[in-house]
Amino acid sequence: MPDGALVGLAVSSGTIEGRARMILAIEDANLEDGDILVTTFTDPSWTPLFVSIKGLVTEVG
Repeated sequence: MPDGALVGLAVSSGTIEGRARMILAIEDANLEDGDILVTTFTDPSWTPLFVSIKGLVTEVG
């Protein structure tokens, strides 16, 4: 595993690479197509962001 890699439980198969963007509040989301969204949690209000991201990393859920 490379230095700085995030490790967790996968909920789907496959491997991706992309720019990881730490977003703590949906108001601060300035994502570009292909980004990996890293956040503490999401709720249904975050759903519109999911169409343009490659991956999602959450602390909870």
